[in-house]
Amino acid sequence: IALILVFNPVSMMVQQLADSKWKLLSVALAVLVVFQGAKESSSLFCRDASTTEILEDAHGFQQKIIFSNQHRFVFVAGLEGTGHQAWSEVWKTCVDSSSSPCFLEQKLSCSMYNHNHANLSLFRGFQQTKKQNFKVEEDIITLFGEAPRGRKNTLFVLNTGRASWMNGTCRTGMMSYPNFDGVHKTLQRPNLVQLARLAQAGMADLRIIVLLRPGHQIVASLAKDQKYNATQMLELAILEDNARSLYSQLMLLDPRFVRCYDAFDYAEDVFSDAGGVELGEFLHPRFTETEQARRDWIAAMSRIRTSTQEPPPEGVQAPLKKLDNAVGLIATYCKRNNLIMW
Repeated sequence: IALILVFNPVSMMVQQLADSKWKLLSVALAVLVVFQGAKESSSLFCRDASTTEILEDAHGFQQKIIFSNQHRFVFVAGLEGTGHQAWSEVWKTCVDSSSSPCFLEQKLSCSMYNHNHANLSLFRGFQQTKKQNFKVEEDIITLFGEAPRGRKNTLFVLNTGRASWMNGTCRTGMMSYPNFDGVHKTLQRPNLVQLARLAQAGMADLRIIVLLRPGHQIVASLAKDQKYNATQMLELAILEDNARSLYSQLMLLDPRFVRCYDAFDYAEDVFSDAGGVELGEFLHPRFTETEQARRDWIAAMSRIRTSTQEPPPEGVQAPLKKLDNAVGLIATYCKRNNLIMW
């Protein structure tokens, strides 16, 4: 239609000037106008498509569209020092219980993050080529689709499941924010938006537990580890950066993906069985389908009922305030969406 609108007026002009000495110039002008119109139409279409792709990549809000009462996948997301080790104990107890649906999914875990540089993995994309990242994403989608085969009523645990995965060719760590040390430490972190997109492409029902803990408590906990100098400004800046990254990822996720767990913000243990049951229902129906299943799940959750109040290290008040502010954004997200369990 655009070409017709452009071409018709030009054709009339050419006809009117057909007998004049400017005939040749008129024809050339008509061709030029038509060509330019086609070029503009084409470039506008390409620009629109390109803009759409950029918006989807940069601001792609992930709507939760996959739900299953049979097979679910859980990822535990939180800053370093928010309790990943305790959740490792939960899953160990869960796997040992005959009434539980827990299964530690090693293939997916190793494909999501592998600190062994010889192997490609999803959350190390910043060190891989675009072609390599595309292949990793394809493999992840395939693994999400294949995992349920031969299994009924299963909760697939994607991280924090087994400390032995720290050795050999598969070194996943806990997949915390950040994960492992090194010169790229601040970039070594999960991407929940990417994970949610790939899970749903593989028709997988993904559930995410976000771990909450005040910034000063995180630093106090990490300071106990002599290998981690939590008083260094760089380490605090890395934690703050990762806290803001986690918050930005959560803002791009449908809250139905998420529940938040807070075990550290209280002087006394206030974990309730009701909260544990509610979290169990969110993770998988088998946790609450019988009275025995409920008791087994609450017993597993009791491994992380400890609430700790540690004094922060001296001399880090200013950067600690920044970290507390960044962690507060995550807590606000959880409270605003009524996602906190304890």
